[in-house]
Amino acid sequence: MTLTKPLPKRICFAVLIGAAAVAAAVGALIMYASAVNPSKAVPAPAKSGNVQMYLNNAPFLTLSDTNPCRADIESGINLLSSKPEVGSEEFCFDPDLTVIDKNGDKFEYGLAVTSYPSPDVEGAESIPDTTAFYMRSFDKRGTGHLKYYAVDSDIKMLQAAIRNAVPYEYKRIGSFEGVVTYIGDGNISLFTEKYGYIPICTDDAKSAIVGDTISARYIGESGEKNNSAKFKADITNITNGDVTKTSPAFLTALPFSYEVLTFEGAEKLNIGYPEVVADRDELEFTLWLYRDSQKMPPQTAAYISKKYDKKFFEDNILLYDKVKSSQTEVKAAIQANWTGDPNILYIKEGEPDQASLVMVAIPRKDWDEEIFELYSLN
Repeated sequence: MTLTKPLPKRICFAVLIGAAAVAAAVGALIMYASAVNPSKAVPAPAKSGNVQMYLNNAPFLTLSDTNPCRADIESGINLLSSKPEVGSEEFCFDPDLTVIDKNGDKFEYGLAVTSYPSPDVEGAESIPDTTAFYMRSFDKRGTGHLKYYAVDSDIKMLQAAIRNAVPYEYKRIGSFEGVVTYIGDGNISLFTEKYGYIPICTDDAKSAIVGDTISARYIGESGEKNNSAKFKADITNITNGDVTKTSPAFLTALPFSYEVLTFEGAEKLNIGYPEVVADRDELEFTLWLYRDSQKMPPQTAAYISKKYDKKFFEDNILLYDKVKSSQTEVKAAIQANWTGDPNILYIKEGEPDQASLVMVAIPRKDWDEEIFELYSLN
């Protein structure tokens, strides 16, 4: 067994990462669902005629009378009254459209989902997630009601009209700053305190990393009409990869220490994401599994068991994950400060040489009992 890092190694960085959470229809950027909350207060937007309408659960993003998609949106909403309702779903995404009528009653429209876990038995048939389009209504007393509709061709046209209405309104806003929560294939998702989540399309996506603060200036739409609501932007990277400069309003940086264990058989460990060990019994069970399957040398398991004893778990939790390099560095452990995102372990691996096990200790008092995801720096 080789310890490739001296212990303890204490690091505390401010890093923002997360899976992108974007209020859009199926096929848009991935986002985490938030639980239905009928009592959630939403400030009224500026009036537009007799009906107030705004997009993306953002009261500032008013659907203007001049928006070319407004007529299609109003037509699609009117069609809902003639459609049959379907069964309920488990979670509702934040609404894509909010309408407040002249009586002060509020109506929210968006996508709902029920997510089914993958089966534990290899070869077993998985159950696909189910989705529906919801209408969530509130009267002036705040009493809420939910209706669900099948996502048919009419609903898809309504969703497309709502998505395509967004770029028109954002063009009127101009430039703004946000923190990168997702990057992929020319797409960036930003999170801003004022605007919430905003997906953009840019030719400069590779110039930023998750956690960077950037300024985005919209320069036009990207993508086919009635397909996706991507809109293109020029970006200016403000933090330039130094995510420690990201505003603490967006995250909580967790103190931690870590070590990297290199041993024969580490490449056989069946770990694909940071696992949380919350108590001594759980650690013993895990180590028993590895010893039983001949994947971890007995001396390595004995070292881990002795170091991370009962006293350790009184004040800490332990994360462990398999890495490709013995020169791996853990850069940060963070909590994102908005609903739905998991905790993140932020690491930088060296050149692949020998598979290793990274062990990260985090004070229990700083853990919010959520899972951790891995974000790798290139």
